[in-house]
Amino acid sequence: MRKGDNPVRNKRIDKAGKSHVIIIPYFISEEAYFLDTLNILEHCLKSLKTNSVYDFSVHLVANGSRSVSIENKLVELHQQGFIDDLTIITRPVGKVNAILSVLRNVRSPYVTVTDADVLFLPEWDKHVFDVFKNFTKAAAVSPVPIFRTHNRLTANIWYDYFFSNKLRFENVVDKESMTRYAKSIGWPWLDEKFKTKYMTLRSNSNLKAVVGNGHFCVTYNNSVFKALPYENSEYILGGNSEFKFLDQPAVLTDGYRLSTLTNHAYHMGNRLEPWMLKLAAEFTPVQKERLNVTSKIFKNKKRLFFIKFKVFKTLLVKFRLLESFYKLKGLMDKELDIFK
Repeated sequence: MRKGDNPVRNKRIDKAGKSHVIIIPYFISEEAYFLDTLNILEHCLKSLKTNSVYDFSVHLVANGSRSVSIENKLVELHQQGFIDDLTIITRPVGKVNAILSVLRNVRSPYVTVTDADVLFLPEWDKHVFDVFKNFTKAAAVSPVPIFRTHNRLTANIWYDYFFSNKLRFENVVDKESMTRYAKSIGWPWLDEKFKTKYMTLRSNSNLKAVVGNGHFCVTYNNSVFKALPYENSEYILGGNSEFKFLDQPAVLTDGYRLSTLTNHAYHMGNRLEPWMLKLAAEFTPVQKERLNVTSKIFKNKKRLFFIKFKVFKTLLVKFRLLESFYKLKGLMDKELDIFK
């Protein structure tokens, strides 16, 4: 039997949300490979809270195996304020599908999708949003410049700046950070030739960004995800899932994929190392500011995508103009083979 009136009936939902949502997929497993991941996740969340300049909300989506101890720890982190929204899916739905379960309902103008093993450095988000402020067509920006991303879904940038000196190959600013990234993904070292130069783009206000990015930590203008496929990914991890659902939407709207010129986060991998702990111990809370960035609305532009990525890029390769283009942008003959 129902008694009385429901106190929330006909009450409107408060639509005032954060301008920036951070989505973190986390895979629950007690296998040896994942031994340190809960500890690494905790460092990730704490670095976000300490080192972010602008207000944000964190939505963590856990899936995989059932583990009461791990789930209890996640709830504890939620109660401590490191996680705003916590979703626990008791089966392995996969990394991208975990992200999509949140992403399709995000209404904030900006959304960061990051792995759970990223250590964020002081003011990382300020540097990312500076790129959005200075590049009108910035659609996906990473705080981590990675070697050889100039040729990863960047043909629209090449097309727009083909004859402009604002697009150039320049010397890498922070070689050590590139080496640390390479080691974090299992490479024993990074050859010097891969960290000599990267392609940069200069804005009208003279801010520089690196052309291209990876997808382990990227902030997106949320409007690009209007181009998301309706279906879900078929893969738990890998396959074409990250390309299809995270990489491609930005360029389908003719948006630019960029990275900050200098490094503002580290990929930790699945094992904690002493330098990570030392660095984390030195963090102190940064000065908070209000996020004030005009959000461009991107729309699907299939015709421009076809022209820039299918026709223009194909012609460069077919008529062997890629080397000439790279030389036009500042590479020497002896460097061409490295950056093809």
